[in-house]
Amino acid sequence: MNVISDVNEINKILKHQIELETGISNRNVRNALSTYGETLHKLLTDKKFNSYELNDAVILFDLHTRDNPSDVSIVNENSSIDLYKSYEFKIIIYGHSSANLGNILYARFNTDYVLSALQDEGIYLESISLPMEINEFINDVMWPRTDLSFLISCKHTINQIHDFEEFEKLSELDVNKISMSNNSI
Repeated sequence: MNVISDVNEINKILKHQIELETGISNRNVRNALSTYGETLHKLLTDKKFNSYELNDAVILFDLHTRDNPSDVSIVNENSSIDLYKSYEFKIIIYGHSSANLGNILYARFNTDYVLSALQDEGIYLESISLPMEINEFINDVMWPRTDLSFLISCKHTINQIHDFEEFEKLSELDVNKISMSNNSI
């Protein structure tokens, strides 16, 4: 399994794959946990922009760590740490085409081609939930919405920043002498 340098790289790889598989513009595929683009510009300049319409397809995503007993960290001989970590990648699709796009993502992310492409990038796709369609009211407008999520695992390598020589010196001390000297206090 290839190494993923950080969490932002996971977002970048999966965002790009979503854009490829759906044909949706990168302007309409957004990390739900960040404020950027038109929203940030509006906050900084107080200008107003045209909002999305029901015919637009908008895909929001966010990445969360998840508890998995299979997660493990291993200290290597060079004191770096290999961390095998599990995540949940949630996707929310808005617009009239949301149900269709949810099915497209479900089908295409289950193909050997996409699974291999993600593994080559360092992301192991464990499972994909079935798309779930609901309606959501936003500003008095009912938006068709489809949710799905990916369970993924990645390998991270964390470089050691501390020198363990001090700990090695400590281990050479006679523990009995330390405990006896504490008893005499």
